[in-house]
Amino acid sequence: MLRIALMGAAFAVLAGCASTSSLEAATAPSGTAASSQAAGAAKAPKDASVATFKADLAATHGAAVAAARESGFEISATSSDTFITGPRPRKIGVLVGSGGETINIMLAPGAAGMTDVTVWTKRTFVGGAGQKSWNEPVLASMRNKLGG
Repeated sequence: MLRIALMGAAFAVLAGCASTSSLEAATAPSGTAASSQAAGAAKAPKDASVATFKADLAATHGAAVAAARESGFEISATSSDTFITGPRPRKIGVLVGSGGETINIMLAPGAAGMTDVTVWTKRTFVGGAGQKSWNEPVLASMRNKLGG
C-alpha cells in the first residue's frame, strides 16, 4: 500500500513538471492559447546568463543551436527564431547520474545588427546532484563561433 502511495506522489511531481513555462507561452505565436496565457510577462530566472553579440539574429540563432548541440543538448523541433530549448539525455553513473537538464536560449534583436542572448539551465529535482549549469559553456561556444 505504501508503494502505491509513493508511486502516486512521484507521478504527481513528474506530471507537474510537464507544464508549459511562461517563457514558452510568451514566445508562442500570438492568438494561441499559450501566448494569451503569458500575456507578455515572461522573464528569465535570476541565475540566467546574458550576453550581446555583434551578429544578426539568424547568425546568432545558428551559433546558439550549434553550441547547445555540442554540449549534448537535443534541440526540439518546436524551437523558434527567438527561443531555443532542448533536454540533455540522462546518464546513469555509479553513485549519481548526470544529464536531464534543459537548456533555454532566448534571442532578441538589438540595435545596429546586435543580438541580445539570455541563457539559463533548468535542472530537475531528482537529478540535481549530478547536474550542472550549462549557461557559461554554451555562451563561450557561441563567442568562439561568432568571434565575440
